Amino acid sequence: DVGLWLEEINLGGYRQIFKENGVNGEYLDSLSTFTTEQILRFIRRCRMKWGDFITLCKELRRIK
Repeated sequence: DVGLWLEEINLGGYRQIFKENGVNGEYLDSLSTFTTEQILRFIRRCRMKWGDFITLCKELRRIK
């Protein structure tokens, strides 16, 4: 569950917006293949702060 994982990495504030945007584990797994434009669109759509996006990426890399 992406929501629980977000809580674990202290990004729980994004839980609802990820759910509203259909962001699931499969989607997050494919982030590494995104173009710069797709990444910027994701950040805007989820209203993420840059630091939080970096934390998200570091945690994704850690669990792979």
